[in-house]
Amino acid sequence: MPRQTYGPEPKKRVKRLLEALLCFADGEFEDGNFKIEYDWKEEDSAKAKLIVQTTLVTLELLTQKDKYSGKLTKTQIREALNLLKDFLKILEDNRIQTQGSEDWHFTLKLWSKDREKNLKRFDEAWEKNRPKKSKELADNLTKDEGVTVTAQIKLALLQAPPLPQHFVERPEYSNDLKTRLLTESSSNRTLVITAIHGLGSVGKSTLAMALAHDASVQSRFCDGILWATLGQDPNVLSLISGWVQALGDYSFKPTSVEATSCHLRTLL
Repeated sequence: MPRQTYGPEPKKRVKRLLEALLCFADGEFEDGNFKIEYDWKEEDSAKAKLIVQTTLVTLELLTQKDKYSGKLTKTQIREALNLLKDFLKILEDNRIQTQGSEDWHFTLKLWSKDREKNLKRFDEAWEKNRPKKSKELADNLTKDEGVTVTAQIKLALLQAPPLPQHFVERPEYSNDLKTRLLTESSSNRTLVITAIHGLGSVGKSTLAMALAHDASVQSRFCDGILWATLGQDPNVLSLISGWVQALGDYSFKPTSVEATSCHLRTLL
């Protein structure tokens, strides 16, 4: 079953990112050299616009400095930006190159320059746009009594992209893969590499995403799930360096695939 895309947890992450950006634009982050360029347009009107140019790493560091505990990961930030764009439709993506880009240049089409007004209108817009099915699911989880509900594991690190909105399960394929992932050898804890092969555009990547978001898989790999999209000509050093940063080491300077791989193994 796909995760609840528009429930309270995704909303909390999106609102946190929006609030961090508004606080930064208000000059409240004084103790950080953040690489963020911003500019207000029509700031005195009911159609205020905040233009932002930055990177995912910078936004991750920004949430690390806000008033909330922990931080948002780059994957969560990318998801939040896409929800602002596709779900709330208040973000206009100004980038020319979007595929796999760490850089973000966008315009937030807000309701005011006032932070509190924007956050209040955000809440209203989110609830207004939520699908009926999402609201009914939340109501049922609240009202049901005497029913045991298995809590979703909250991973500290989940890099897998969000599932498509209209994702349909394929248990005839996923069940066997899940069994392979969850079966543990009695002699050691080494996981045999598992590959999914097939024609292009048949859903291999989506099937892998679904496994990463599966509650039992997340429970088995509760320390976190890393993700990399290789393509035909992958930049291996960049990908491994991204995993090093995802594990919390932002000061490491990658020089070679071998050295970075060794450092990654140490972190793991």
